[in-house]
Amino acid sequence: MNQITANFLVESVNIVLYVIGGIAALVIIYFILDRLVFVGRKNRKQVDELRKKYEYIHSLLIGQDSAYIKRLEIVSGVNLLVRPIYDEFNQQYEALRDNDDRQARLAVEKLEQVVGTKNHKLFKEQYVNQRVIVVNFETEVNALNKALEKVIQPETEARQAAVSEKEQYRKIRATHQLHRSELEPIDQVFQKIFNFVDSTFAEYDQAVETANYDDAQSMLDKISKTLASLDKILDIAPDLCVRTYNLIPQKINELEKTFQTLSDEQYPLHHLMVRSFVESARATLKDVNLKLSKLELSGLNDRLVAITERIEVLFTSFAKEKEYRIIFEAEFDRSYNEVKDLERKFIRLANTMPQIKTVYAIPQENEHQIEEIKEKIDYVSSLKRTLDTFIHSATRQPYSVLVDKLRHLQTVAHEAQTQMNAFISYLEQLKVGVEESFTLINETYFKLKNVEAQLRDLQVPNYASKHKLVFDQCYSQMEQINDLVHHQPIDVVEVASITAQLRERSTNLLSDLESELHLATLAENAIVYANNYRYNFSDIKNTLEQDEALFFQGEFEKAYIDAGNVLKKYSNE
Repeated sequence: MNQITANFLVESVNIVLYVIGGIAALVIIYFILDRLVFVGRKNRKQVDELRKKYEYIHSLLIGQDSAYIKRLEIVSGVNLLVRPIYDEFNQQYEALRDNDDRQARLAVEKLEQVVGTKNHKLFKEQYVNQRVIVVNFETEVNALNKALEKVIQPETEARQAAVSEKEQYRKIRATHQLHRSELEPIDQVFQKIFNFVDSTFAEYDQAVETANYDDAQSMLDKISKTLASLDKILDIAPDLCVRTYNLIPQKINELEKTFQTLSDEQYPLHHLMVRSFVESARATLKDVNLKLSKLELSGLNDRLVAITERIEVLFTSFAKEKEYRIIFEAEFDRSYNEVKDLERKFIRLANTMPQIKTVYAIPQENEHQIEEIKEKIDYVSSLKRTLDTFIHSATRQPYSVLVDKLRHLQTVAHEAQTQMNAFISYLEQLKVGVEESFTLINETYFKLKNVEAQLRDLQVPNYASKHKLVFDQCYSQMEQINDLVHHQPIDVVEVASITAQLRERSTNLLSDLESELHLATLAENAIVYANNYRYNFSDIKNTLEQDEALFFQGEFEKAYIDAGNVLKKYSNE
């Protein structure tokens, strides 16, 4: 056991020694590499960064700053105010280019040579000294560059200010090219404007080149206003041109052609004043053309719309005239024949009125109707004559006017026909009413006589006497009706009035008597049957005597109920 422990400790010590030895070896190797390799790489990196810094500053000086100096030189050649500025900056530039740039380049080259010797101590000494040269060169070049940019900035801003206008101008030219065919009639005026804009842009560029920035801004303002106006014009000018030079002239030509065709087909169209409109429309188009050539577009759309709408109205009127002609030719003869029939019918009615009035006494208010009908028929006849005048006038009237007159004639004629039919129906009803009244008195007379016979057979004088007055009134009214219908002219109003009274009185009387007589029959039968029990039951005698008294007093319902109760009671016993 002790031997194993001793061996384990020995092995552990050996492992620790091996690890320590390895770490020491790695440290020694890293130190050697750092002195021989890593330091060399670090130095090379610093030199490379300094080389890149120099090359950037050198490019800035030789490239951008040189361009700025040349630009100032050009401007100073035409603008003496810029000459002192150019001389000052050119002196600084040449000094940096000829001296400082050379020193900075040599400093970088010297460091590159030193780093190649791998002498770290020497490199450290030289790097500090040579780096200062490059950094100073960088500071002076940056300062010159900023100063030059500040001087050149107004020109840069001026050129940048024109970028949006030039882009807008490009789009306007593209829009113009897109609508070139529509704008062709007024293309000359656009070309003049484009030439003006092109020349103004050239003057603007020249002003910027010579550092006349105020003049350049003034020119740019003119360009901006012109382009804004052009932009608005190009929004509406193509449509105006298409309508002015193509669509509306075509519609006018089509309108003239249609007008001539319809005129040849004998359509009266003078009321539409087509020719005067065409002349006016073409004069308007001529004026619109003049306005378009000057790009004076205000109000042109409204004028073109007015022409277009009037053309559409005229085409609609043409269509209506064709439609009205069909209607007129289809309805004229029929309407005329109906009016003639109406007139003949009224003549017959007027001729029969004297005979009718000898038979029937027509009330005053009804008699006035014939005068109203006559006035209506006279109005229909006047409308017919007016329509005849329009049809046969020297100046032929439009079919729309003729149809309007015909429609009015048809309406009034229909009203007259309805009114006359109602009056004829009234006259026919006079005869029917008198005949119905005469029939009523005959039928009612036989019904009343039949009921009177039943009352006599009933042999109840008290009951019969109760209805005598109503019977007398009915007979009296029948006599009145009979006298009236046999006396001409018949007073139809009085006949109708008495007939209505008779019908109501007789109907109520017959209805009541029919019910009462039926109850009388039932009561009489019940009393007769109940008498069969008079000798078998002593108490029934008084009851039946009371029922008989009720019967002869005309109380048929009470008598029937009492006698019926007796039958029910004693028939079971």
